[in-house]
Amino acid sequence: MDAELQQAADQFIETLQNNDTIAQFRSAREAFDNDAELHELRSRYGALVEEFQQKQADGTLTQEDINELRGLQQKVNAHPTATAMIQAQNDVQGVLGDCNAALSNTLGFDFAATAAPAAAC
Repeated sequence: MDAELQQAADQFIETLQNNDTIAQFRSAREAFDNDAELHELRSRYGALVEEFQQKQADGTLTQEDINELRGLQQKVNAHPTATAMIQAQNDVQGVLGDCNAALSNTLGFDFAATAAPAAAC
């Protein structure tokens, strides 16, 4: 990468690092990763999904099982740390979408689509 492009990239990165929405996302992500209660709920949910799938495969799944899974899913989705993370993620996607639009407009092609890895078959 030439020096001018590197300098522009460094300035872009610094601007993003100082953006309030990015900072809020980082904070929400850290809280999400470190919330023991949410981690336990998500672990229980993952184990219950596996149990659900096994029961579904062997024909022993009951309405009670379905209700239990739905109830736990609702607890996970309603957890304040999870909802804060989802909101922060939505907000940061907006900022990154704006960045992509600005870069794409300047370059004359969709920057993010071009930079994304090729889809596998």
